[in-house]
Amino acid sequence: MNTSLLISNVAPEDAGDSPAGRIEKIATQKTLLREHGWEQIIGKITRGRYLPQGIAHCLRLGYKHSVDVVHSISEPIHLHIAGFVVSRVLGVPWVAHARDSMVVNKPGVTPGSTDERLREVVEGFVARFADRVLWDENGAMIPEGYFERTYPEVNQSKFVQLPSIGFVAEKFDGVAPATYEEQTITFAGSFYAGWGEPFEFFDGLQRYLAREDAESVTFHVYGEWGETYQEACEARGIEDHVVPHGWVPHEELVPPLKGSDILLHIGGRDPQHSAGIGTKVYDYIGAQRPILVLGDPSFRVATVVESNDLGVVVPGDDPEEVATAIDHLLTEFEFDPDSSVRQEFSREHRIEALAHELDEAVANAT
Repeated sequence: MNTSLLISNVAPEDAGDSPAGRIEKIATQKTLLREHGWEQIIGKITRGRYLPQGIAHCLRLGYKHSVDVVHSISEPIHLHIAGFVVSRVLGVPWVAHARDSMVVNKPGVTPGSTDERLREVVEGFVARFADRVLWDENGAMIPEGYFERTYPEVNQSKFVQLPSIGFVAEKFDGVAPATYEEQTITFAGSFYAGWGEPFEFFDGLQRYLAREDAESVTFHVYGEWGETYQEACEARGIEDHVVPHGWVPHEELVPPLKGSDILLHIGGRDPQHSAGIGTKVYDYIGAQRPILVLGDPSFRVATVVESNDLGVVVPGDDPEEVATAIDHLLTEFEFDPDSSVRQEFSREHRIEALAHELDEAVANAT
């Protein structure tokens, strides 16, 4: 059994104090890596001002567990600085993993700012000195071939795109779907001000419900809700067809997803988000129910859904078109993707690829 030291700003024991999604991903990664011969030890470093103490903590873990590789994962980017130092002191390979973009398409980073320049320095350091540079296929907002084009002088084989974060198959397999008296459309996750909000869907739902041959439909929301959205529903007269549930544990979300007639994803039309896929989309794939995407048809999430026969994509700016898409999914659409699709977008597939890259880093260093 080999051992990796994952340098992260969250750990599984942080439940209640850190983002639940990231904690789950790290915990699941730890479990699944064991199936491929890797034990994952976590060295937690929170804020950048604690970097010296964090590096010392990671070094103690590295010596104690005789780690074979150091695996740093951003954000935040100071974790890669720790990854470099710890790997060099321990004399083991360094795998740097970009969970999110460091520079390109980075929301909240002003072009030309000190923050951007610092990020460029760290990214360049990662590209040149890490033994492997991994980046996520989903959500990282890193364009295809970005590292190769930006750092042509570097050995290109070190840049590796991991498969999608995916869904955990065992959390869906064997779970009974929820049952509903009416046709059901479900949204899970967060809305995003300015580019990922439900108002266009509300317009389309209103238009659909006004049709003489409309099915009786209820829209369930698991996640973010507020007065603005409630008032928008009331203004359109659809409030009796909308049921907000708030946030629920993942195990409570799976049955509604599996029992829904349509699963809604709002991808928007902001080019800055063209390469991203919300992680809830993978849960939608795991639930094996038709997906309705409102957003630019050229965006990656739209391409994944349409090319794999997982659902329907409409831009969202035409309420009548949204209404027609709802009608089509409820009455005509046959959900029958190829059996390989579910495996391709599973977490197990991703961890297998990660384990391979850890193996390669060790093999190439010896």
